[in-house]
Amino acid sequence: MAEEKQDTEESPPRGGGKSTLIIVLVVTNLLVVAGAAAAVVMTMGSQPAATAEADEPAGAAREVGPLLELSALVVNLEDPNGTHFLRAGFQMEIRDAERLAEVETRLIPLRSAILLYLSGKSMDEVVGQDNRVVILEELTELMNEQVGDDLVRAVYFTEFVVQ
Repeated sequence: MAEEKQDTEESPPRGGGKSTLIIVLVVTNLLVVAGAAAAVVMTMGSQPAATAEADEPAGAAREVGPLLELSALVVNLEDPNGTHFLRAGFQMEIRDAERLAEVETRLIPLRSAILLYLSGKSMDEVVGQDNRVVILEELTELMNEQVGDDLVRAVYFTEFVVQ
């Protein structure tokens, strides 16, 4: 009887082993995830940008370049009654991030060109998805004429309300 008490008194408590095991497993999992993420980032960054864009299939998603926001504009539409207007907000995608500041210095002429272009549209020319796509394409061409060098890759609507 006395020997059994000595055996139980000498053995350490076993409750702390589970928490240590959990901590080790969590740390191991974090290291594995961090290693996998680093491997993905390193392999994606190793392709040159020019060849990556050329090698993409036509339907594949491409990286969006730096965006420049133009605050919303309100224009009266060309309407005999003069009762319709358009409120539209835009973002321009710039091809070259290093030349973003150059485009930013031309915001006032860009806004003016957009106002003149949109105010020449009638209600029929702005209603409908197909017409909006045409407007975006024409605005992209117009912005490139204003800034030169084909710097604007695309123009996107951030808001579009016709009344």
